[in-house]
Amino acid sequence: MIMRFVRILFYTLLAALLIAGLYTGLRIYFLLFLSGMISIFAVLALNMYTIYSFKFDQTVSPIHAETDEIPMLNLTLFNENFFPLSILRIQIQMINPVDNSALTFSLSPFSSKSFSIPIRIPYCGTYNVGMTKVSIFDVFDLVPFRFDMRHLSYYRLKTLTVLPKAYHVEAIPGEISDAKAFAELKLRTAEQGDNFTDLRGYRPGDPIKRIHFKKSAQHQTLYVKQYDMPQADAVTLYIDCTLPTGDYRSIRMQFHTMCESAASVALRALRRRKAVRLIFSDDSSREVICSQMNELDLIRKSLAAHSFSMNEESLLEEFPKNMIRLSFESEIYLFSSRQDESFLQNTEAWSQKMKHLLLIHINGLPIPGQLRRICIAEGGDVAAALSAGAT
Repeated sequence: MIMRFVRILFYTLLAALLIAGLYTGLRIYFLLFLSGMISIFAVLALNMYTIYSFKFDQTVSPIHAETDEIPMLNLTLFNENFFPLSILRIQIQMINPVDNSALTFSLSPFSSKSFSIPIRIPYCGTYNVGMTKVSIFDVFDLVPFRFDMRHLSYYRLKTLTVLPKAYHVEAIPGEISDAKAFAELKLRTAEQGDNFTDLRGYRPGDPIKRIHFKKSAQHQTLYVKQYDMPQADAVTLYIDCTLPTGDYRSIRMQFHTMCESAASVALRALRRRKAVRLIFSDDSSREVICSQMNELDLIRKSLAAHSFSMNEESLLEEFPKNMIRLSFESEIYLFSSRQDESFLQNTEAWSQKMKHLLLIHINGLPIPGQLRRICIAEGGDVAAALSAGAT
């Protein structure tokens, strides 16, 4: 407040000197006014030089994290000039806008200062964090200078990817039992003979990951694993990218809950030794497919990087087109937060054509009908909800 008063007094005095010089014609008033203006331009020039010679080191560690972790934004600022930086104020952008902060400090000539700022993670996604705006103040706060670092061609905010957590779930209602357990279906009859086997001879084009190396070594010929349908099919995770309703926090939390649910279902499928096919409704031509446990992060990173921006009608048009290439017996999980009647009616109709369609409904409520659903509240216990049972 005092510095603001001094600033107002300074500029008022400059204006008074100019008026007095014009009114009286005395040179002294013009000289004093010119001295004040030279001081202003000199400070502005120093501030501009400071911004474009500004040296810093900004890192995020680690660059991939989960919601129960606390990554750090490490920031080091250097003053390699011969003059001090009296007061610097730097605004820091965090994941949640309410967590944005500011650093206020000074730097003497040829010195540096380091900061380690914890980053609170409320939900998954891909975010830009780091310095945004820099304010430089002189000793008397006469010429404050504010600059947005993002306007510099060489400056980039640091990217932090928050991966959705994948919870271990013992069983999910609606999953098809493993073919090797002979629970529902038998293994395919061998192509030579009448015995049952889960192997057949290698054919050109078969993926290497399906080769049974032990049997191949024993018989000195290549054999590949063979499963009866639908167990050979990948478990399909279909993500509805319709923009959820609500405020910013609610939208992000719905997205977070949906991603954690999908990651948990993917983990369960991989533990059952099934491949996982991830499809986003707004870009169904690009699929993410993984078949091994060490590939789970591909699913998690794809979920974290995707955004919700599709309109409501697109899902009703695209879902049947995408599902037509899957068999009636395929295991399909549809993840959505939509509550409108048209969506529920269409999903009910789809369930008649897809035996193992299960809707993972964010903020959904139990309703009568043949459609099997698992309702999960935004920010709720994903593992408990997935294990509880379908309605």
